[in-house]
Amino acid sequence: MIEFQGTLIGTQKNKIQLTIKDSDFSSLHRYTFPKGPFRFVSIMKNASTSFDELVRPLLWDKSKDEQFWFTIVRDPIERFFSTMNYLPHYSVDYLGNCLRQYPAGTSKEFMDDFMHFTPQRIMTNWFESHIDLKFYSIKNLEPLRKEIQNRLSKKIKIPHLNA
Repeated sequence: MIEFQGTLIGTQKNKIQLTIKDSDFSSLHRYTFPKGPFRFVSIMKNASTSFDELVRPLLWDKSKDEQFWFTIVRDPIERFFSTMNYLPHYSVDYLGNCLRQYPAGTSKEFMDDFMHFTPQRIMTNWFESHIDLKFYSIKNLEPLRKEIQNRLSKKIKIPHLNA
């Protein structure tokens, strides 16, 4: 089984360098927003596009409190199936073999897609030990909607993109 690793980079820790252990491949994923009161830690295949659309316009709004860090987690099996659906141009057998052994000699485009299999924990490890990161389930986003709405003192709707 291959092993994924992540290293935060950038002065504002808003990018993560994802690598596959014992390989020469790495991919850069921008997953936090550097300004504003809302800091969304984006995990691939966990409502990232929907929350990017929601949070980006809110970056310039004033919040009642200090920065609010949050992420959305998803059942790993559901996330796996979502990733498989996201990559329909690759066969299940091929992706399964790649998860067992690093696919040397593959294209950068494939590897950038393949990094969607990176475990959620790799994306949140640093934050859990350095800041107060709030976790919300993709199955119930109502508590997060209420929290953001309360902090902004205005109504918001959470979009559901790429369903």
